[in-house]
Amino acid sequence: MTSNLTLKVKTREKEKKRREAPLGAIPGILYGRGIDNLMLWVDRKEFNRIWEEAGESTIFKIKLEDGEERNVLIKEVQRDILAESLSILIFIKFGWMRKLRQW
Repeated sequence: MTSNLTLKVKTREKEKKRREAPLGAIPGILYGRGIDNLMLWVDRKEFNRIWEEAGESTIFKIKLEDGEERNVLIKEVQRDILAESLSILIFIKFGWMRKLRQW
């Protein structure tokens, strides 16, 4: 199932020292065939809105800071049990010409 939902994200740089996340942001990563892995910051409220509508089985778009859009699926959502919040998001780039395989 495809949707017209779009999630705006910001890229983040790999740093040697652990840094505090921007206020209201969740770290994420985008994997996919034919692309370099991208480390992202995702707005918590926007992600929750998309997740409620799309779930984990709907293809939606993420929009990078440079305006580029990519079709993605949510692969994994990790939770911090003690803080009762999301700790990291993992997305898979979805290519229309390839079959989706079981991970």
